[in-house]
Amino acid sequence: PATGYDGADGLVIEATDGDAAVTPLSIGLDVAPELTVSDVTASEGTATVEFAVTLQETMRTVVVHWALVDGSAVLMTMFWSMKASGIFDENAPGTNLLDTGAHFYDVYECSDGTYISVGSIEPQFYSELLRLTGLTDDGEFAKQMDKDNWPHLKARIAEVFKSKTRDEWCELMEHTDVCFAPVLTMSEAAEHPHNRERETFVEFAGVVQPAPAPRFSRTVALITLPPARAGEHTRNVLADWGFQATEINALFDAGAVK
Repeated sequence: PATGYDGADGLVIEATDGDAAVTPLSIGLDVAPELTVSDVTASEGTATVEFAVTLQETMRTVVVHWALVDGSAVLMTMFWSMKASGIFDENAPGTNLLDTGAHFYDVYECSDGTYISVGSIEPQFYSELLRLTGLTDDGEFAKQMDKDNWPHLKARIAEVFKSKTRDEWCELMEHTDVCFAPVLTMSEAAEHPHNRERETFVEFAGVVQPAPAPRFSRTVALITLPPARAGEHTRNVLADWGFQATEINALFDAGAVK
């Protein structure tokens, strides 16, 4: 199903699923590249699962040696490449293409205090951005990749986005190739038409939460237990670890566990 945003870059995906609303990016702070959260993390995670499934399907026994630091480093592969190419300055965060430096790849505040996101990197997306913000004939915006002028253009386009509410920008830019999305809160993300159609979020035991992913054609992943209350399984866990009932009672009496 369509998201309502024909162009979908990493930033706008995060805006739609509630990620961007819980990062400093949405309040104008320069932060580490947000692209890793959606585009890179999603693709790497999916590839890892697919690899594991392939191993299972071929019935081959393989030991996978994986560490958190390895995964974190792999997520930054694109940025290592950009750094080596001279197009990512690690000493100047917030000035680069994908870390809120560019005026066409950032989150902006609207007149009602909410936010929208744009990721209009490709020329056709950028052209739509200028058309729908009324800046097509503005010569200053013609040189999209003039990095020296980005701070000035960011200030100018920020004022444009502050001229309308988030809903007004949605009405104007949805179903276009701007590569745009409103920055949704977590609660709003759960109710977004795209997420509802895909059943991205589910309610189980009264708690709204992300549905299991990825989804397999043969094995349906289901949530089978509600979230545990603090201490709910302490006795079971201790027993599983080999503690005797008297020892477990002593730990509770001493206040060592709950």
